[in-house]
Amino acid sequence: FRSGQDSEDSIVAVSPQKAAEDAADTAELRRSLSELRTENERLRAELLKERSAKDALQLEKDALDKENKRLQADSRKVGWNDKTGLEASTGSPNSATTALAVPAGSRPPTGNSQLSRPVTTGSMYSFQSASSHASLIYSSSPQSLRSVAEWVFPLQIRTLPPEKPYDRQLLAPNDPRRQWLEEYVQGSLASHRRSYDSEEWCAAPEIEVIRVSEVFNPIISTAYTQQLARMQEVWTEDRRQVPELERAIPIRTAWNGSRMNEVLLFHGCKWDSLFGILREGFDSRLGGTNTGAAFGIGTYFTTVASKADGYTEKWGDWPQRPACEIPPELRCMLVARVALGEIHEMREADSSLRRPPTGADDLRCDSVLGVPRVRGGCVDHDEFVIYAQAQATPQYIIDYRHRESCCCRCCLPALS
Repeated sequence: FRSGQDSEDSIVAVSPQKAAEDAADTAELRRSLSELRTENERLRAELLKERSAKDALQLEKDALDKENKRLQADSRKVGWNDKTGLEASTGSPNSATTALAVPAGSRPPTGNSQLSRPVTTGSMYSFQSASSHASLIYSSSPQSLRSVAEWVFPLQIRTLPPEKPYDRQLLAPNDPRRQWLEEYVQGSLASHRRSYDSEEWCAAPEIEVIRVSEVFNPIISTAYTQQLARMQEVWTEDRRQVPELERAIPIRTAWNGSRMNEVLLFHGCKWDSLFGILREGFDSRLGGTNTGAAFGIGTYFTTVASKADGYTEKWGDWPQRPACEIPPELRCMLVARVALGEIHEMREADSSLRRPPTGADDLRCDSVLGVPRVRGGCVDHDEFVIYAQAQATPQYIIDYRHRESCCCRCCLPALS
């Protein structure tokens, strides 16, 4: 029994030391646990901080993306940064809007051309191939030239998504419509008085056409075709032309009815008005309210591009312009599809007009022509006025700028 008692005494003797070691181990574990908890809280705080920073960056990114989309939408209003349009304007073969070229030497004149520039043939094909009557279209008679214009400038018939009120497509440099419209512009640049009642005349503008776009608004186009049909119900025969329309590009929308003096005419306006016209059409109730209304409250058009140019403004002069990378000297002019119908010629101004006068047969005319002074009228250059909103639809936009050498009324300092 001695040895057993010794073993028990030794166990009792070791227990305090073991307890101290266990207590030390427990304290170490508690200290480690406390450090781990502290580190965990630190990491948790850093994670929350990183998440907050990430959320803030995401919000900033979303805001920048939204602003970028808005700027892109604003810049596309004038077609400047439209990638598809730029590809089309360079004649890219992959562009949906690339057009076929006019064969050299067969470009139809507009009747008022002062410039004669060669046509660039960017393709071996021509839009002659689309018509089995090409040989007739390209004869030299006025009737055939009229047929060319009626065929080359159709009115688009298609639909757009509800969120897109209008569409704009740039025309390629070798598109016959762009070539014809550019010649129409350059060939109708005339000298003008320096101010309305001035006897000083300025040189004709020197402008550079940067690009030409076709615009389409299905609601406005539909209203136009319906208005045209109503006019054709009243007038069953082709309407008489006036001499000033010899300078215009004749067009035709309804081939099964009488000709209603449909032409492409220029319309100049400020930038804010331009975007309103593209969305809602020409509002004849506002026409002339800010720029003078010699022939009443209506929408004014002309065959003289420089006359319309006088009502435009440079992009840099528009106070409400969006922050877009658009040259400040850029200007835009509308080319509208107008159904003049029966035209009433006026040689004296009448600002009280709200609709056209009646003609010799007691039927009300469809439009008014302010006859120019060369034919005994009271204006320097022709003014065509419509009083029904649906008689015109915007069809093309001319992006252009005045050359540095230009000394026209718009580029000279204003008279005090």
